[in-house]
Amino acid sequence: NSTSTGSATASLTALKAPSISKLFTPNPTLTGDVSTLTFSITNPNPNDSLASVAFTDTFPTTPGNMVVAPTPNATTSNCGSPTFAPVAGSGSISFSNGTITAGGTCTISVNITAPTAGVYTNTSGSVSTIISGTTVTGNTASNTLTVNAPNPAISLSKQISTSNTGPWSPFITVAPGTDVYYRFVVEHTGDVALSPISVIDPTVNTA
Repeated sequence: NSTSTGSATASLTALKAPSISKLFTPNPTLTGDVSTLTFSITNPNPNDSLASVAFTDTFPTTPGNMVVAPTPNATTSNCGSPTFAPVAGSGSISFSNGTITAGGTCTISVNITAPTAGVYTNTSGSVSTIISGTTVTGNTASNTLTVNAPNPAISLSKQISTSNTGPWSPFITVAPGTDVYYRFVVEHTGDVALSPISVIDPTVNTA
């Protein structure tokens, strides 16, 4: 200011902490199968990026030990150059050194598995960032994964017709010596893959 009546102005931008959410896909899943755990971290500041974004997540141990799958398939997107290297069989993960552009969303995913049927409630640690040398924390992320026991099941129906194209019926009345055709319908009624499948009927004479 050059005189006693001079004035000065300044502006201060207060940055908000990032927010985090999480999702299991598929959900529900089966014991021993893989579900992908995806985190979304959003930068709520429309004009400023966030650096040193980090969080940890310790998986539940009840009703069983949820762990990183044998093939973690860990990925990050729009997170800068973070440190994220989940170890197969580990009961926790950590993410650090992330950078999120202004108004952007960083996406992190990893495959997990659980050995015991039941409901797994998983809450991460707080997401954080460093602003002007100070660690600022945001929210935690929670989601529940339902794990079901496998239920293998199969059904077989047998139908008969006087034509190889049908119509098919559970039974028909024919004269002696009439050619008939049988159709077997195998239906998968469970929730796990079944292989190999074969059908044998010792009462059918194909001669």
